[in-house]
Amino acid sequence: MKKIHLACALFLGILFVIGCEKEETENPIIVEPQQWREIAKDSISSGLVEGFTIGANATETYQVVQQRLQSHTPNVQVVSNIYHKMEDIAGKIGLYNALLFDEEKGTGTGVQLYFEDDRIKSIYTNDGKQLNSWPNNNFSPMRVNVGMEVSRVYPQLLALSSINQYARKFQRISLFSKNTNKDFDPAMARSPQWYFAHSEADGKQKRVHLYFEEGKLLSVVTGIYAPY
Repeated sequence: MKKIHLACALFLGILFVIGCEKEETENPIIVEPQQWREIAKDSISSGLVEGFTIGANATETYQVVQQRLQSHTPNVQVVSNIYHKMEDIAGKIGLYNALLFDEEKGTGTGVQLYFEDDRIKSIYTNDGKQLNSWPNNNFSPMRVNVGMEVSRVYPQLLALSSINQYARKFQRISLFSKNTNKDFDPAMARSPQWYFAHSEADGKQKRVHLYFEEGKLLSVVTGIYAPY
C-alpha cells in the first residue's frame, strides 16, 4: 500500500500528525526530515513513572496523558483502533484528530481526513493527492469537504458507505490520532499500546510508550532523543 500521510500513523511520523501537511507549489522545496538519535531509554513495570501509575486503568492513564500534553500538541496515538463499519464509530469522530478509511487491503485511493478546530482541515488520498472534497467527482450528491464541521462528517460518510460505488472504502476504518483536548473514548481501553512525544526545553525530544493488558497499564517505556 502506498503511504504518504498514512505513514504518519507510524511512530516517527505521527508524532506531529497535524503538522504533516503538504504544500503544492510549482517548484516545491524539499526539506529533509529532522533526524534523531536515542541517548537514553528506560522501561518501568512497577510503581510510579512519569506521572503514570502501573496498574492504573485506561481512564486514569488518559487523564495523566492529558495533563502531560497540556502545553504540547494534543495528540496521543492509539494502536489497533480499527473498525469495519461506519456504525461502529458513531459519536467517536469528533474525539480524534484524523480519520482514515480504505478497503481491507490498502489502496492508493484510501482516504485520510485531518481535523482542526472541529472542522476538516485537509483531505488526502493514501498516494499523497490533496483533495478539496471526497468523493472528488461531479456524480456524487454527497461528499465531505475541507472546512466542513466535524459533526457533519459521520452522517455524510454513513450515507456514502451505503452506496455500492463507495462501500468498499469503508472496509477498514482507523482512528489512531486521539485529540487529548477531547473526552476519553472507552474503546481506548482495548488498545495494547498508546504513544506520544513532545519537545523538551533543551531541544531534545521525549517519547513515551504506554503498554496495556486487559485495560490496565502494564509498563511505560520512555526514550530521550537528540537531533543529529
